[in-house]
Amino acid sequence: MKTQHKHRSLFPFPAALLLFLCLLLLPGISSHAADIPKKVRAYPGTVSTVSFDLPKYGMVIKNLKTSSKNLVVKVTGTEDAQNPYTKTSSSSATLSVYAKKAGTYKVTFDLYYRSGKKSSRKTIRVYAASDSAVKSCTFNGKPISYGFTSAKSGKIKVTMNKGYKLKKVEIGKTRVKKSGKNTSSSIVYKTIKNGQKVTLSTTPYQYGNETTSITGAYSKYYNTNLAAYTYVRVTYADKYTKLTDTVTYSLMKLVS
Repeated sequence: MKTQHKHRSLFPFPAALLLFLCLLLLPGISSHAADIPKKVRAYPGTVSTVSFDLPKYGMVIKNLKTSSKNLVVKVTGTEDAQNPYTKTSSSSATLSVYAKKAGTYKVTFDLYYRSGKKSSRKTIRVYAASDSAVKSCTFNGKPISYGFTSAKSGKIKVTMNKGYKLKKVEIGKTRVKKSGKNTSSSIVYKTIKNGQKVTLSTTPYQYGNETTSITGAYSKYYNTNLAAYTYVRVTYADKYTKLTDTVTYSLMKLVS
């Protein structure tokens, strides 16, 4: 399934200190769509999830089925929200699927209003295949793999497998923002040309805060990382669904 992700942390911590760290976010692990998708990608032997908005507030999914015993599906998340001030409301759902083996399957379900009246029937086609989109992602001619690099800069080159179309390559670096006594970090991405030479980040993740309450209670904390990460985000068109997906790699560099 797609890797337009619904949230996950972008900041690795020291537990991930491995040689030339590669955060390969496999497409199909999780995704979020504004509408109920008609096609999704999955990987055999892996639980994949897709989250989507429902047409009306309070809707529920019933009669969830798959076209084969080789595909397991379950509703693993629901969310309903209302805001009386803005007079807005929304509902969403998450489906998890597990493909026992490669193949093309169908997931069907019915949507019901809160009143119990049936709204419509939906079908999602699931393409379960084990091949990967990226054939290789290299830094200075060597595959990005687990561990550190001492290089200050190098060329990033992405090669796709047959049938997958490369759309863009981006480099992400940590940006630290300080506001008063607060320190926060975010990842900022910039599009580069495939094969372009880039300078690696030397700025680690940082987060801190200092507060004094009206009662005089005082607290101060600060977190950072031993390494600075440079992310390589590859955006491509999936071979099976033709939808846009991403996969992300990481280069790790020790900083003083």
